[in-house]
Amino acid sequence: MSTQNSHVFARFINNLVSQTSFCYNISYMDPIQTIYPRAGRVIQRKRKAKGFKQDVLARATGLTRTSISNIEIGRQKLLLDTFYQIAMALGTTPMELMNDILLEDADVPTVKNSDDPVEQYILNEIINKPGGGDGNKS
Repeated sequence: MSTQNSHVFARFINNLVSQTSFCYNISYMDPIQTIYPRAGRVIQRKRKAKGFKQDVLARATGLTRTSISNIEIGRQKLLLDTFYQIAMALGTTPMELMNDILLEDADVPTVKNSDDPVEQYILNEIINKPGGGDGNKS
């Protein structure tokens, strides 16, 4: 990926995060722990939409079929260059693929009440404030 494309990708992610309201229970599983299974589901869906078998995607990216299988079930982590190669092989850009992954999980858990003072502050002052999030993904 060229330096210019890297900067564009970084700006895209920063803009996406700053414009998106993520409301979730602070004590539930950290979203970063779910990124690989979500990425795998999106990659698998796009691969199937292209009519590719796992071995075809593997050959196109220089990976093994087992690696593609492990990526699709969220067991194998993706390096940036692998992510880029998969996106290109699927006929998309890394930015579009990341956007699909971030938006893949439509059922973000709602925020619950908490006894923890820090969580309570976040709930009262940021999420449940009029004009802020209401604890539900809209």
